[in-house]
Amino acid sequence: MLKKGLLQICFLLFSIVVIGQVKFEPGYYIKESGEKIEGYILNIDWKNNPTSFNFKETAEGDDVEISIEDALEYGVDGFSAYQRHVVKVDQSLNNRTGLSSERNPNYKEETLFLKILVDSNIGLLKYESNQYVRFFYREGKNVPVQLIYKKYYKTSDRIAENVDFQQQIKNLAGQTFMSASKVNSLKYTEKSLVQVFKDINVGQGAEYTSYSSERVHLIPIYSFVVGSRYLNNEIKNSSSNFKGTAAASLSYLLGGEVKIVLPFRKDTWSVYMGLYYHNLSGMRDIDFVSQKIPQSQGILDIKYNTLELNLGFRQRFFANSKPKYYFFGAGSLNIAMQRKFEILDYIDLEPNTSLNYNVGIGCNIVPSFTIEISYATPRNYLNSYTFWDTEQQGVGLLLKYQL
Repeated sequence: MLKKGLLQICFLLFSIVVIGQVKFEPGYYIKESGEKIEGYILNIDWKNNPTSFNFKETAEGDDVEISIEDALEYGVDGFSAYQRHVVKVDQSLNNRTGLSSERNPNYKEETLFLKILVDSNIGLLKYESNQYVRFFYREGKNVPVQLIYKKYYKTSDRIAENVDFQQQIKNLAGQTFMSASKVNSLKYTEKSLVQVFKDINVGQGAEYTSYSSERVHLIPIYSFVVGSRYLNNEIKNSSSNFKGTAAASLSYLLGGEVKIVLPFRKDTWSVYMGLYYHNLSGMRDIDFVSQKIPQSQGILDIKYNTLELNLGFRQRFFANSKPKYYFFGAGSLNIAMQRKFEILDYIDLEPNTSLNYNVGIGCNIVPSFTIEISYATPRNYLNSYTFWDTEQQGVGLLLKYQL
């Protein structure tokens, strides 16, 4: 029954997450003809630059996918904007295995949606993929030009940097005062470049609009955790055909967690690590049968106290709701500390370290207090034995206080 219930729970959670993430926000796009169409755009807070987007003309209408071939520009009001450009992009990689001895960029012409970071007389745009990040400047209505930054091997054991972007920015500044030390201190990062492009435009008397998020979210968040799990136990021996089902019982957890919010998809994704002391001990009734023993009842005396290490992810859904809800999943390593497993007077085993998974839903009621309901998939803590197996699984309730 629990396995069937798990499938139903997972399907429900997946459906809720998918529905919850479909959020259209007011926006626009510009057709090839130059016509501006107002409507709603699915805002998924793109980390990598997209090649298409979903659009609908009314809040209740059906959405359509608009490809890069059909839009000159699109944007989510007050959040982000992208323009289509044919630009030369350096294909060089900056990781050690991808470096070459060539100082100059390796350009390739591509049609891309470039994200606008600073929209002004001298604009700053960005392209990000899984392989690299490139920044571009645009003067007026001209074609954007890449700001050049590249690492390369100057000798077989020495890595140098081509920082021509600093000279490019100095040329753009023109009469705007920029000291040599300020130019030389510029970094090829969004935060550094956005600020200098703002300064250049202000120095030239031009207004600007900034779409840069300048994220700094990779900060660990710590929580204290206490909770309980309601677990059942099924025990089997493939040699003697022993099958037993123990009465479900409560176990207790106490520990802590650290979470890091990932800086994309509107901060709805996070990763976490939890370390808990899990106490499962006591006597309980067990119904069992085997080749030599007919249907019978006995007492299971178990002590399986573990140090439980969880590594997992969380994804918020209904992102703008209060309280906040999220779906989570984690792998759980259960490191055995105190071990005892006895049935009557003739079965005496020693539980071992085991692995299973936890999935569930959490609710952040107030900023510092969270409740989670979870399902623990079957774990086999008799995995060191050839013929003995267990399936221990159940549901849990955790209370978390953010420090």
